[in-house]
Amino acid sequence: MRRILKTSDRARVVWEASPIMGTCYRELQIILETCERKLAIRGGVPHVAHAYIKGRGPFSMAARHIGFERTITCDLKRWFTSVLWSHVYAGLRGCGETDASASQISTLACPHCHLEVGTCFSPAAANLAAVDLDIGISSFLTSRMTDLWSYTRYSDNLFVSFFRSDSEKKVLIF
Repeated sequence: MRRILKTSDRARVVWEASPIMGTCYRELQIILETCERKLAIRGGVPHVAHAYIKGRGPFSMAARHIGFERTITCDLKRWFTSVLWSHVYAGLRGCGETDASASQISTLACPHCHLEVGTCFSPAAANLAAVDLDIGISSFLTSRMTDLWSYTRYSDNLFVSFFRSDSEKKVLIF
């Protein structure tokens, strides 16, 4: 474990695993990423997540918002530490992992009952936990918006784009 300084003069902890644990953590990362993709596809939101998804990034995320009149953004504070053992477990079970396997993986991902910031697999676990959030927001937007809209998430940053100004009122009520 080591601390690195952020621009706000606060320290961020980054976990450095031993070579053996590093291999284990990379395998854990693959399991979490695979489950996230399965659940996102099944939930109808495979296009939402752009951070830490192979072949995606800030440019692919921004491209989904080109041409819209308005974009609303939201930054989720303390997102990684708000991801609990139960969120990771539920995602793994929903993906088809056995109870024992989901429990063991969730315990590795959340050793203190919440996700640790700075591990190589924490972004994959956070994306897995966010699938239900993405489904909920997409469902809300579908039920409220009559015009075309776009919703994406880049880690803990949410973006909603749309055309009409009266749609903005509908979104802001959320």
